[in-house]
Amino acid sequence: MRYPGLTYIGSNTFSALYGLHDTIIDQKACGLQHLYVDTYEKDLIHTATSVVKKDDVLYYADRVKPKVGHPKRHHAKVSEVIDYAIMKDHFVYDGFEKIDQVAAHETYIRFQTTIMNTSNEKQQFSVGALAITQLKTTSKWNYQDGKLELDVDGYPLGIKTDQQKTYAYIVEDAPSGFMYRGFQSMLFNEHRTDASKGMTKTPLASIICSDIILDQGESYTFNWMLSVKAQNSYDFSKGFDDVKTYWNHYLSKINPDMIMTEEVKVKLVALKGALLGGLLPADLTGHYFANGHVAFYSRDALMGARAFLYAHLFDDFMSIIQFFLKCELKENGEYFQRYRFDQTGDEGANNDVFKQIDFIGYFASIFKDYYLAKGELLCDFETLDRILSILLQTEKKNGLYGPEGGVNEGVYGPAFITSTNMFICGGLKAALDMFAIFQMKDLKDKWMKHYENLHQAIEATYGQEDYYYYGYVDYHHDVIKRYDTPQLFGTSFHYPLTDKYRASYHTLKTHAAYYTYGIGYSEQEYHDGPWIFNTAAAAETAYVLGYEKDYLNFMDFMKAHQNGYGMLPEAIDAQLEARPLINPLMWANAEFVCAAYIRYVWKVRNDA
Repeated sequence: MRYPGLTYIGSNTFSALYGLHDTIIDQKACGLQHLYVDTYEKDLIHTATSVVKKDDVLYYADRVKPKVGHPKRHHAKVSEVIDYAIMKDHFVYDGFEKIDQVAAHETYIRFQTTIMNTSNEKQQFSVGALAITQLKTTSKWNYQDGKLELDVDGYPLGIKTDQQKTYAYIVEDAPSGFMYRGFQSMLFNEHRTDASKGMTKTPLASIICSDIILDQGESYTFNWMLSVKAQNSYDFSKGFDDVKTYWNHYLSKINPDMIMTEEVKVKLVALKGALLGGLLPADLTGHYFANGHVAFYSRDALMGARAFLYAHLFDDFMSIIQFFLKCELKENGEYFQRYRFDQTGDEGANNDVFKQIDFIGYFASIFKDYYLAKGELLCDFETLDRILSILLQTEKKNGLYGPEGGVNEGVYGPAFITSTNMFICGGLKAALDMFAIFQMKDLKDKWMKHYENLHQAIEATYGQEDYYYYGYVDYHHDVIKRYDTPQLFGTSFHYPLTDKYRASYHTLKTHAAYYTYGIGYSEQEYHDGPWIFNTAAAAETAYVLGYEKDYLNFMDFMKAHQNGYGMLPEAIDAQLEARPLINPLMWANAEFVCAAYIRYVWKVRNDA
């Protein structure tokens, strides 16, 4: 099952979303969708992609736009990622074929479009490098000698092709976001120019073009670059070799102790592309933005950080942790659920729930895992104790901490959730191990009873149906007798592996399964269907419990449900397997990486 290709591309310097077959949530952009430089403060680009014109028809991304009529969708024959970092789409049309390739380097993005004349006659084409600046930005431009220099809200960008003879269309486009004028200019040959400069407070559409004539069977390659820094020269001689060298160097540092190496490397490159200044976003498609901006979810970021940790990409891992530790706190010392680029709390995404305390368990768990992997402390023990001490002022019901939203973000209202408490319990266990290693008796004595009491309370939620119940809510006293598969993350976060936990795994594997080896979420309509990160959690649990065949089946299920660029969606429709939901999602891809490393993780923990 190959879903429409959409992925993250970027480097240490910038981050972007890219895809020719799917669009961001507002369904208005294609190709490069978003561009952030240095930080996630400002979105600079609405759309950037190659455009081909033939016989008064435009071909761009998966669209075919005649002079009259709505753009038709034309899917690629092949959509894939090569050498872990180069997105490739091969389109076959009547009379010609088009191959688009795009990849990121440290300060620029390479675009390449190859056209092949498959007709029996000579044909003329126009090929262009299209870029449209984002809404609510101010753009200054200067186009001359085939190079476009842009200043978008103070950020210098540059666009250059490898063509000797070029011309351009440069026009102001729609402030509504439904861009049309750049396409119209090329389609109807309006506003053509050889030199242009100016300023606008509306989106600016630019297309740098060249005309070519191809004989029967002849092909032609059009290269261009989008630079995210001021740049005087553009080197087209290397093709994508410099990109391959750049990413092979990055991947040469990773921990090799994994399965599905190809898939892991692709996802690590994409996750690196999304990581900017320590902010690992929950999402770049727009679905999980907060107040229109990219959001740092405390939970998702700590979950995602583990992918870098287990891959031994320690600098990237630590950048996320440092971002988290510098985030604004609530008056009671808790972390917000979501943060802006400047580390100020920014609640109000599509699922604004009450609060989430599960991050306490994640942080304490990776505190220990980092020490086991690197032999160094993640932070001082005072910081760890401060985060754990949030529990001392947190309400309890039947021994469980809450009320809050948990991983499933409050589907039944403010709750004392078993899965959240499993993560906290596992985190306490990991912290106690560290206190013992460093002979910190006072801290061990302080937290031991809290751990023991919490573990007992969790085990008390186990029901006669052989699974742990969801937990309790604050508006009545009955236990909620519904499953909650995030409990399967318990193994990843040091929760004790009891006989009850093993039996619960079998119950969830049976009753929460979709399409055989896809694992669902909770028994709630919104959660109907397999969710990738829960499927990855099931894979991790299966391995730890000794069910190697189940482990590989879960991993194969996820591999089979990637998109064309090797990325995973958040979930899959329960009624239509061909329909992905939130494609791609950061955490889903990071959790796949974690699951691929579970053998290494478990070995290191057991050796310790």
